[in-house]
Amino acid sequence: MLVHVGLALLVTTAAVLGCDRNPPTSPTTPISRTPPPPPPAPAPVPTRVEIAGPDSIGPGQTAQYTVTASFADGSTRDVTKEAVWHVQPDCCPVPQTPVLAVAADGIATGLNPGEVFLSVSLGTRSFSHLSKRVLVLPVGTFRLHGSVRDDRESVPDARVTVIEGSATGMATTTDSVGVYRLYGISGPTDIVVSKPGYAEQKRELTVTSNNQFLNFDLTLSGSRDDVGGTYTLTVTAAPECASRLPAEARERRYEAVLTQAGVRVTARLEGTTFYTTESKRQNTFFGVVQPPGLRFWVSGGSYFYYDGHSGGDVLDQLTASTYFSLWGSVMLTGSNARRSGTLDGEIQIVGAPPRFDPIAWCRSTGHRFELTR
Repeated sequence: MLVHVGLALLVTTAAVLGCDRNPPTSPTTPISRTPPPPPPAPAPVPTRVEIAGPDSIGPGQTAQYTVTASFADGSTRDVTKEAVWHVQPDCCPVPQTPVLAVAADGIATGLNPGEVFLSVSLGTRSFSHLSKRVLVLPVGTFRLHGSVRDDRESVPDARVTVIEGSATGMATTTDSVGVYRLYGISGPTDIVVSKPGYAEQKRELTVTSNNQFLNFDLTLSGSRDDVGGTYTLTVTAAPECASRLPAEARERRYEAVLTQAGVRVTARLEGTTFYTTESKRQNTFFGVVQPPGLRFWVSGGSYFYYDGHSGGDVLDQLTASTYFSLWGSVMLTGSNARRSGTLDGEIQIVGAPPRFDPIAWCRSTGHRFELTR
């Protein structure tokens, strides 16, 4: 009996093994895939920068300037060698000779007397609003600056000359807002200011720092012109603008009523439809009567013209959705019968308010202005 049981078990086992003709395989192991590395975190953007270095250097001398960047987390870092350096003129006109040069490592070289703003950009961001003023002056000398006025109005193109002192013979002219700057002066100095139509004025002072101002208030050598009255104003676009402006913008005529109060003049235009808000009609601009003539400033449309004066606004409605506009400055000379000159600025056609988007425009120094009676 024991033998039969063993045989039965053996037969059963063999049968089972015989039926499984495909031997078992090992379990499949999944393929391991390494995830790609995360993209690098963007470089933090500075919230501000600070430029450090001397306030002035001499022509031919060098100085090291550095830039420290501040970040939102409160940290700071020296970014001098990462920065792109920019040298910008202090104002206008642009100096005829270069004042300062800066290398990539922040080492600056003084070239010629003057002043500039030193600024930087990092990546795509400019920090020109956080610039540093740098003067280039011979060692032991200073900058003298000030304004020249006529009844509180700026006098451009006045001649400012040192006639006695360490810088005798040095001279400059006032800019469009009546400001002058002289570089390289020290000690007792005599200065004279002159311009045709004005009485010459002389002043004395001792120059001991870069922060000294010397202002001049000129008086006319004769009587001031009386320009008040009603005129015809003709505005004619410069010849090179013929292909860039529609016909209706190439010449415009208005009745112009000029009102004078001493040196100041207001021009009010009539004869067409002007854009009007609840508080203002855009048909007025302002000027001054000074030798050699009558000077105006005007703005409007998508621009605001500022040259140290309030320019006023002109928006002449052409259609329901377009306006004639102009901006710039103009000097008119002649007599009360006819005063003419050129507008240094732009004539344009703009779209409807409130955006006044430019549609057509032409910038030139040759747009004609003419006042006739």
